[in-house]
Amino acid sequence: METIFTITLSYAANLSAVNITSSVQDIHPIYFVENYSVNDTMISATAYRDSINNYGSIISADRSDTVFNDTDNVYITTGDGFDYIYNDGSNSSIDAGAGVDYINAVASFVISGDGNDTLIGIGSSGTLDGGAGNDTNLVGGSNTSVRGGTGNDFIKLIYQSSDNIIVCNSGEGNDTIENFNENTTLSIDDSDTYFAGVSGKDIIVTVGEGSILLKDAASLASVNIVGRKLEEKVINIVAGENSIARAGRHY
Repeated sequence: METIFTITLSYAANLSAVNITSSVQDIHPIYFVENYSVNDTMISATAYRDSINNYGSIISADRSDTVFNDTDNVYITTGDGFDYIYNDGSNSSIDAGAGVDYINAVASFVISGDGNDTLIGIGSSGTLDGGAGNDTNLVGGSNTSVRGGTGNDFIKLIYQSSDNIIVCNSGEGNDTIENFNENTTLSIDDSDTYFAGVSGKDIIVTVGEGSILLKDAASLASVNIVGRKLEEKVINIVAGENSIARAGRHY
């Protein structure tokens, strides 16, 4: 049976820190914190399954947490565990740590650690970095930098997003990108070489031991890929022998 206690700390929003601890053994308390201070207040929640509703500035949480933020220029960090972060403030920085996380952010810098995470980026001039794991990145803004990280990631451009950069490097897995368009750039590190070719309706970009599938991109008028393209070699064998060549469109 779960017992719920509610404690209101009146006029405490302006404090530089609020420390909450529990001496009860074998119980994982759930803390709900609501901050309306516009000053540089730091909320540090280190219990299990914290819920934070923030209109202030700095949030630090640990283990399976729920964070709602409605203020610009906020730094949010959560530790290991399943975290749910909804950030409606722009120009914020979010570090979700390890665990399976769900992050919905507006025009912010977002990085998530190990785990199969879901990252949703809305607005412009943001960054999404899924870290390790098989992540899902939904990009609904413009001028956003997206990196799936290691693992087999799924990246989808939604809401007619444009002018975004998707970063993929060798050894990071086999990724799929949906709704890739002429205004999107696939960026590959200069230390890696790539080869791209058409496969049905798709374009497959091979980078080292990994690949990037640009779903339904073969019909695009242009495909923007930045990196060192592997030069194709055509070898002609002496007449009467077999000849080796590649056919089809390449990028």
